[in-house]
Amino acid sequence: MGRNCCITIERQYGSGGREVARILSERLGIPCYGRELLAVTAKDNGISIEELKKLDEKRTGSLLHDLVLYAFRFQNYNRMQEPFDINKEVSDTIRRLARKGPCIFIGRCADFALDGECDVLKLFIYASSMEKRKRRICEVDDIAFEKAEEELQKRDSQRSDYYHYFTGKNWGDMENYDACLNTSVLGYEGCADLIMKMME
Repeated sequence: MGRNCCITIERQYGSGGREVARILSERLGIPCYGRELLAVTAKDNGISIEELKKLDEKRTGSLLHDLVLYAFRFQNYNRMQEPFDINKEVSDTIRRLARKGPCIFIGRCADFALDGECDVLKLFIYASSMEKRKRRICEVDDIAFEKAEEELQKRDSQRSDYYHYFTGKNWGDMENYDACLNTSVLGYEGCADLIMKMME
């Protein structure tokens, strides 16, 4: 695979996928884009980041509804009327950044956006321990412990729906990835170690 490839990471909420990406970014000395993709896309298109965030990884039903509403609220709405346009803008940003050199992308269907574009290592990060996932989101996102499991299910459902809506594939299906890594077993550093090995 080599170290000149891009890395895409889809992840369960609370699995620590973002932390694994951060560790890899530091070890490899390459940029990592997650939430930052929205900011870059918004800036490149003259769109308010606040408006773009409202469309971020929502359920398919409400996603389509929001896309249509957004089209009419945007002053240059004629080019934004198609429901896939927002996702297209983010995908275009992903491809443009990938052409500049190796980088890491978190979520946003980046594996699908880069298909056929460059060498890509496609990963899915999950955690088999529900307790560890709950503790992590309570710590990182300040979510009450008694609401943690419900929030985990909600966020994973949103991500699954979003991924399937734009790719036609099943989020988390191991056939869609080069490797699926369990942070509950390997830990964040252990996952990063294995990924580094895969890139040799």
